[in-house]
Amino acid sequence: MLAHWDRVMNANYKKVRERCRKGIPPSVRPRAWLFLCGGKLLLEQSKTLYKELILQEGDARWVDDIRKDLHRQFPFHEMFVDQAGH
Repeated sequence: MLAHWDRVMNANYKKVRERCRKGIPPSVRPRAWLFLCGGKLLLEQSKTLYKELILQEGDARWVDDIRKDLHRQFPFHEMFVDQAGH
């Protein structure tokens, strides 16, 4: 079903819905949810968007708020502990 997602969804939507309600096997759950939530379509439409966003400067208001909150959210994460160990 995942290999032919567009065709399956157009022709057998009710079958997909029934199978989802029965439960998605753990082995295919990550791939299935990527298709079900529309993430696969978004990835195909915006292949370079993530790279473009990374290169942009962040809004100073939000960057400052995030920096203030890092020590509370990730007190022991190696990326956010300063040289003195705080």
